[in-house]
Amino acid sequence: MYFDDYDSPVFRPPSEAYSFILRLTRGCAHNKCTYCNMYRGVPFQVLTDEEIERQIMMAKGYNAAGVRRVFLADGDALVLSTERLLKVLATLRRVFPHFERASSYAAPKDILRKTPEELKALREAGLTLLYYGMETGES
Repeated sequence: MYFDDYDSPVFRPPSEAYSFILRLTRGCAHNKCTYCNMYRGVPFQVLTDEEIERQIMMAKGYNAAGVRRVFLADGDALVLSTERLLKVLATLRRVFPHFERASSYAAPKDILRKTPEELKALREAGLTLLYYGMETGES
């Protein structure tokens, strides 16, 4: 389920089929990977706190008790600052009583920009699964 009316398609791993898709960004900051064309033609944009909050509140109104897993979209939500990600994760924990975990695509550069302490804090806050692969490599 997702609540963003932007006209670009929503991409998510197959294992996130029943997750709440929460867009934190649109498109991909890198958008030059050889093996990935998902966000070609989609200008990269970081959503405002208000846009993110609106999606969360719509999901809460739709089925707060049913939200267990959240996929932080689009192409590289991990590009956001750790502080901002921690704020989003804290909101998810507060709003959804059965929240179990969040996941996201992650480019290697995004992971390497985070310190081990930041990665640990994100994991402890609920971001416990990062998807990366050949398509997130440099072209």
